[in-house]
Amino acid sequence: MAVPKTALVTGAGSGMGRLAARRLADAGATVAALDIDADALGAVCASTPKLRPYVCDVADWSAVDHAVGTVREDLGAPDRLVHAAGIPSAGALASQGLGDIRRVIDVNLMGTVHLVQAVVPDMIRRGSGELVLFGSIGGWIPSAYAGAYSASKAGVHAIAEALTGECQGLGIRVVCVCPPLVETPMAEWARHTHPELLGQARGIAPSDVLDAVERTLAVRGLYVFPGRGTTALWRARRLAPGLLRGLIERKLRGGITLGPALPHTPATGAEEP
Repeated sequence: MAVPKTALVTGAGSGMGRLAARRLADAGATVAALDIDADALGAVCASTPKLRPYVCDVADWSAVDHAVGTVREDLGAPDRLVHAAGIPSAGALASQGLGDIRRVIDVNLMGTVHLVQAVVPDMIRRGSGELVLFGSIGGWIPSAYAGAYSASKAGVHAIAEALTGECQGLGIRVVCVCPPLVETPMAEWARHTHPELLGQARGIAPSDVLDAVERTLAVRGLYVFPGRGTTALWRARRLAPGLLRGLIERKLRGGITLGPALPHTPATGAEEP
């Protein structure tokens, strides 16, 4: 796949965003790296002049509009958007704080809308561009105590499908990556705050996710399901949802105590998928 001249990567301070930004810079692209965490962003961008830092909260439309406008002036309109910014959230929907739920929706779902509206018009005018949006297998297979997160990612999937139709014939590729558990700081957050949900489960390597994205960009396709068994889970959800739900419920009964609400951690801090 051709390396973009200019790329914009969100959530570039850690996790998948950091790896994506570094990979693109190593391949020769000039990368506008966006993140809410200025210190983490500065550390990432200090390694090469190909990485340019822009502090931005993707949940804030005015901040996104300003950051992308500055990128346009500094580097030119991005040829590729890798929207990896996202935050986790866990808790029983009946008792989880409304502020926490709003924050995860604002970052994960509305953040995607903000980046699309800031970046896609330039791509339409140019007649080319690539959009890589991060969904999640959790958006296809919602689980107990992750309702807000699952809803936010399901919304990303809907946006990706709608964009695919709207960009048809305009020279713009849309790819929506739906990974399972990935070994990023988000996985460590989940293990630390809710060990009963993950147990000893290990995620796939971040590099495997980006390798799958590049393969899909090289061919026609919307969804990317990296990792062994991820595609099978997606198909089971579509073709045998009752069977899959029963398997998930049995696993939950064996791994956690149903009834009292699990504690939850506010969805704040650095954005990372």
